[in-house]
Amino acid sequence: MYISALVAGAFALHASAFLVPLEISEAAEKAKSDLASFFAAGPNTLQLDCPGCPFFGIEDTTQVQPNIENKILLEFDVDATGTLIINQQSILPQSASDVPTSFALTAPQIRVEDGQQTRPIQLDFVWERLQPITSKANPDLSILPIQLTILGLQGYPVKVDTVAVHLLQAPGQTSITKISRIPFNDTPGATTCDTSKWSICRLRAIIIARMHAMLEAAKARAHAAHGWVKGQGKGCRGKFDHHRGGHRGGPPNMHHEHGQTAHGGHHHHHHHHAHRFGRLLHQTLRFFVIPALLGVIGGLVASAIGMLIGQFIAFLWIRYHRGGRRGSVREVELVVEEEEKDALLIDGDIAPPQYQDIEAAAVQGQKN
Repeated sequence: MYISALVAGAFALHASAFLVPLEISEAAEKAKSDLASFFAAGPNTLQLDCPGCPFFGIEDTTQVQPNIENKILLEFDVDATGTLIINQQSILPQSASDVPTSFALTAPQIRVEDGQQTRPIQLDFVWERLQPITSKANPDLSILPIQLTILGLQGYPVKVDTVAVHLLQAPGQTSITKISRIPFNDTPGATTCDTSKWSICRLRAIIIARMHAMLEAAKARAHAAHGWVKGQGKGCRGKFDHHRGGHRGGPPNMHHEHGQTAHGGHHHHHHHHAHRFGRLLHQTLRFFVIPALLGVIGGLVASAIGMLIGQFIAFLWIRYHRGGRRGSVREVELVVEEEEKDALLIDGDIAPPQYQDIEAAAVQGQKN
């Protein structure tokens, strides 16, 4: 096998073209078609179990129906631009500037006993974009983890599993590789939050857990970098101390000392340069590399905190500002306008007051 490869390489050096065997080209075409079909896979449907969730009804949608086993229908897909879509809603565009500040996500419910679906129900949710996973062997490929946590259905708190989506990102292509579930009891705030302020408590717990995980990862990287630098410094000092130990541990022999002066000066000079190089490397890592790493980690933490705070503000705006206050204000304004209109109509029937010129009347009286 190696001999044939060498012969082929030798002939290729003197030729402008090289013939590829048919079976190799067919295997390459098959692998290429398999990869293309993998990236062109259709949408992924997930029926999320929703124990104890209120059912919003199919025939009668005016009242919430309890004690009906149901599931939440979620459909995940990636469009031609590489944007993650959940139930026809764009969630994660390729460009960070295209991420919407606020958006509504809806999902129908499925009644388990007959499989019928309800109308789309408004979801209270949190989605997280985690750090991408890269490989040194294939730097162009990365896996981006996404987590979707549903907190409620139109304001009703629910206790469901978190959905984890893994996106395979290649240059110009994105596909869904895996969709899994994280058990509800393993999610932040599952056992500590009550139902009085469920959504706010769960959101706060998710933010705190994510910040804690990022800080722990940054601390682990800092400890690993510090341990490597410390090990390098100790190795240099240990060699130098071992070289000096021959003088201290040996007997005070003048001939031995003169021999080291004649032949060991070069070794001492070499260790001196090694010690200086170790100190320079230690100072470079300590004052340049490690601060740069900490700065990058701090920037990522600040970006994640800003993103989560933005999602929190958008959630509050959608939940409270859009939930009915604007409509009530408009009604009050219309009532005031109608009252003013009636008052103007009533005042229009009354004749205006009559004015009399007192000075002109006084002058006329003096003339008479």
